[in-house]
Amino acid sequence: MVGRRSRRNTHQKNCINSFIGASATNDLPNTMVASLGLTEIANHPEESIHHMGLFFMAAHGEEIIGAVGIA
Repeated sequence: MVGRRSRRNTHQKNCINSFIGASATNDLPNTMVASLGLTEIANHPEESIHHMGLFFMAAHGEEIIGAVGIA
């Protein structure tokens, strides 16, 4: 039997999972930036920015998952 004191001392890890298919970013390529008259710094290519976002989330401890199933 686990005593009350033992239960308080067990630490549960906070776990955050991010599903790749549920995260998204906007796409603002160079051609659209130029046609809108914006500066080049407004460039926001969807694919590379999406991968950078996933990398930053993983670097901060999130687990990136590729599939979700229901048991």
